[in-house]
Amino acid sequence: MIGLTPDQLHQAFPFHLAWDEGGQIVQVGESLVRVVGVRVGQPITDSFEIRFRGKACAPEDVPWSQDEPVVLSFRCCALRLRGQLLGRHPTLFIGGPIVQSMNDLEQCNLQLSDLSLHDPSGDHLLATEMLRTTLKNSRRFSDRLKQQRKELRVANAAENAAAKARSEFLANMSHEIRT
Repeated sequence: MIGLTPDQLHQAFPFHLAWDEGGQIVQVGESLVRVVGVRVGQPITDSFEIRFRGKACAPEDVPWSQDEPVVLSFRCCALRLRGQLLGRHPTLFIGGPIVQSMNDLEQCNLQLSDLSLHDPSGDHLLATEMLRTTLKNSRRFSDRLKQQRKELRVANAAENAAAKARSEFLANMSHEIRT
C-alpha cells in the first residue's frame, strides 16, 4: 500500500490500523494490540470512534483527504490517535497518540518506547518533562535561598545587637575608668 512490508510497517508505525470496505480491521500496529487489545477481524467501530474535522463518522463515510488529520478515539480508554488516511479498501490509518505529558502516556498504559522514532511527541514529552524538572528544582533552590536569607537576617540582627551591646559596654567601661 505504501511500499513497506508488513514488518516494516509495524516497526515504522506501531499505531497503524487498516480496515476494509466493510469496516473490518485487517491490520493493526503492535502498540495498539498491546495497549488496548485491538485485533484483526474486529469491526473498527467496536473499538474506535472516527472523527474527521471534529465530527464523528462511520468508516465508510470518512471523506477522503490525505491532507487533513483524522482522530481515532478508543471507546475503552482515554487514548486518542491523530493521523492521516492512506489508500482506500483497505483504508490505512497512520498516526500516533495524542499526549501532552508523561502522565498522559502512563494513563494510556504507554511508554516512550511505544512511540515511533519519527514521532515528535516523544521529543516534546522529554523536553516538557525536563522543563518541569528544571522548574521544580528552581523552585526548591529559590525556597532554599529564601530560607537562607531569612536565617542570615536573623544572624545579622543578632550580630548587630551583640556589637551594639559590646560598644555600649566598652563606652560604659571607658566612662567608668575615667571617673
